Amino acid sequence: MSDNMVTPHYEREPENAPGPFYVGKDMCLTCSLPVGTAPETIRYHDKPCARCPEGCPDHCYVSRQPETPEEISRMLEVVAGSCIAAYRYCGTDPGILRRLVEAGCKHQCDALIPKPMTTLTEPKLAPPGAGLPAVELFIGRRLFALRRMTGNRETFNARFHTERELIRTLVSGCDAESGACRVLIKRPLGLEDSSRYWSVWMTLDHLRIVHGEFLRVIAALTQGMMPEGEASTAAVKPAVAVGPVVVDAYEASCDALLAVVAAAPDLETPLRFAHPWFGPQNAAGWHALAGGHMGIHRVQIQRILAGLPTDGKG
Repeated sequence: MSDNMVTPHYEREPENAPGPFYVGKDMCLTCSLPVGTAPETIRYHDKPCARCPEGCPDHCYVSRQPETPEEISRMLEVVAGSCIAAYRYCGTDPGILRRLVEAGCKHQCDALIPKPMTTLTEPKLAPPGAGLPAVELFIGRRLFALRRMTGNRETFNARFHTERELIRTLVSGCDAESGACRVLIKRPLGLEDSSRYWSVWMTLDHLRIVHGEFLRVIAALTQGMMPEGEASTAAVKPAVAVGPVVVDAYEASCDALLAVVAAAPDLETPLRFAHPWFGPQNAAGWHALAGGHMGIHRVQIQRILAGLPTDGKG
């Protein structure tokens, strides 16, 4: 394997071994596929956890660069199987590049694609989790309470489906480069300031993460259990390095959330779990939030697309 490398397009996880294969910082989903496929070269980084004294997996990383043909093959399998392109290759070995391209992973080869576009240097925004302006939050809470009182499972599902189709149409025109371009937009109502400098792919990744949290909360409440931890807007921010494969992951998250809702015999649960902006909600309340949340980020995607550079350069 050639040791020649180009500058990585994305920041690596700090534990990553020096070399061409790397994991993009804050991209790992702890899905177990990489560690299970190539345990000799990939490990988990554990963080302190109240449930597990020995620590819980926080992300995986390349603990050692692959050396043998078998190790290289398993690493390539990991790259190809990474559902949000967290695993990348910044090397220049012709054989490895050819195999990755044949596997449909050209967008994960830093030597073969331009660095993702950006419209400006990193702007100074409010920190994640800073919330909304007080008046906007006050009005938003009352509008949500009205929507909650007048809606039901069918109307909330209908809103979710409508927003999903609108987002699907918007995203269908994105290629790998335009989808990765971060654009500073005017803040839509309901969006935190910290989220104004995202790409289309980042927005879909955020929706994927949030759908997973909605699913977790609704599933627990409908089973008579209180979800662990607490909900936080700061904990659902996307990875900058996410690629076009996030489209399928986002769509899968939509299907999974709808399936959990459909399987619940009654969403009007006695147990409630607190949303950071809207307070304690039962399963029906969390379901009601999903479509509106999609609508906010549909507007965000529209503004990102409208702000993309027209000359193809950042």
